[in-house]
Amino acid sequence: MLSTDIKGPMTVALVVLCTSLGIGIAGMLVLGHYLEAKASEVQTTRVAASKAATLSPRISDLKSQEQRAAGYDRIFSLLIPTQEQLLEVPRVIEALGQVQGLETKFSFQGSPELGVTGVTKLPFTLTAKGPERNLADFLEDLEISNPRYLIAVDRVSLDEGRAGAESGVLSVGGSFFYHQ
Repeated sequence: MLSTDIKGPMTVALVVLCTSLGIGIAGMLVLGHYLEAKASEVQTTRVAASKAATLSPRISDLKSQEQRAAGYDRIFSLLIPTQEQLLEVPRVIEALGQVQGLETKFSFQGSPELGVTGVTKLPFTLTAKGPERNLADFLEDLEISNPRYLIAVDRVSLDEGRAGAESGVLSVGGSFFYHQ
């Protein structure tokens, strides 16, 4: 009978088997980590694509409204004076007062806001003295004959003069709007 020593080959086979299993397990761990990272990346891409798909109609809707908004902006710039054009307001107020035979005093309160774009307001005070009927006509002229100015009136008061004099003092406070 032949006697063969199988311990050596069995040890080699066992070492090769354990090494192969170790390499296989390490490879599976590395591959699993790589696949998990790729799956997370795919999920992030899908979420971004989904958001883009929902935003696309909104963006196109906003782009179509941009032309409409530009039209309104042109209209506002025609209706609302620039800051420089407000310089003529005191002369306009004085001229309207003279037409009605009133003594007028007008002044802007404060100074224009710097660095603000769009429509801004500038506070004012106005005082007019004269016959009450002329004061009413003056306010009407200011409102109707000068539609170029957008005015917000915060306060109006009328102090009547002496009894029977039919004259009074009109005080107005508010803001003129302008664009830069």
